[in-house]
Amino acid sequence: MRALFQDTGFFALKKGIEAYKVRQTVIAHNLSNITTPRYRALRVEFEEILRQRLQAFKIRGKRTHPRHIPCGRVTLREIANEVPRVGVDRSPIPPGRINNVNVDKEITQMAMTGVRWDAAVQLLNYKYKKLMSAITGR
Repeated sequence: MRALFQDTGFFALKKGIEAYKVRQTVIAHNLSNITTPRYRALRVEFEEILRQRLQAFKIRGKRTHPRHIPCGRVTLREIANEVPRVGVDRSPIPPGRINNVNVDKEITQMAMTGVRWDAAVQLLNYKYKKLMSAITGR
């Protein structure tokens, strides 16, 4: 039963949803500073960090018997320590512009983040429904 609540999928989805919230806030901040001279856009890094962490353990296995060969797994502790990182976009300010905020890029990022957030929430809801079904037997 303990392993059920240590499913890295649940935790990774929750962390992703948190990261998407941070990204939407950063995008809104960038867009609100579109007319601020010398403002540097902010960027959120999370998916690549999490992907690297998860790929470090490409083979996942669960030992259900002492004679099974153990396989690498990502632990909840390793994912729990990962947080979205907000950094400054150091790309140069294009000639004729007052800052490096690209409205088209920000709007595209906002739309992509919204779609990813929706997908993560739907998948997390599905996983919770499966869990409830297993608990209640329905």
